Amino acid sequence: MRTHVMRLAVVLGVLMALSAFGPGVGAQASPELTIHARICPTGEAPGDFFAECHGNPGEDIEFFDGTTSIGTTGADGNLVYDLGAAGSVDLNGGVPGEFAQNYLYCSANSDQSIVQEFAMVEAGTSVSVDVSDTGTTCDWYVVPENLSGLTPTPTPDDVTQLPNTGVGMQDGTTSWMAIALILAAFGVAGVGAVSVVRIRR
Repeated sequence: MRTHVMRLAVVLGVLMALSAFGPGVGAQASPELTIHARICPTGEAPGDFFAECHGNPGEDIEFFDGTTSIGTTGADGNLVYDLGAAGSVDLNGGVPGEFAQNYLYCSANSDQSIVQEFAMVEAGTSVSVDVSDTGTTCDWYVVPENLSGLTPTPTPDDVTQLPNTGVGMQDGTTSWMAIALILAAFGVAGVGAVSVVRIRR
């Protein structure tokens, strides 16, 4: 009798454990698309997107599956969209193309394998992103355009030094030297003329 009671207790314990941990495991592996929107420095694409941009979350950036909004990013720059089942998302959105360049990279949550190669998302276009039952995460980088119309002020190091063409003060010096030689020649000629006159006398 005691043996049956102990066996029943073990079975009940196993069932309770499964009910306690089962939902949690299912929640960690669901068909969700997670988007990390990040803002990069203005002007041009950086050499290392992750290092220069990933620490700058993009808040209130809206994304779409085709023409259907899937939500906006929060203060942390993230958006989680639950598909309900494995499938794909015709992902677009971000910051409009006239104001920024948008770049995308996606990987599988299960093994970090590449789902979408790193690429620029042209304005007005979408990217088809596969989402498995374990989920996909995409990094969406925004590079704002420089709309100020201003170019950086050149520093002294940026000033172009013109080559020495041999004109300017050098020509001036040459002209004065020529004049001096002419005057000297006249002087010598004058002295010679005076000497001739004295000899004739």
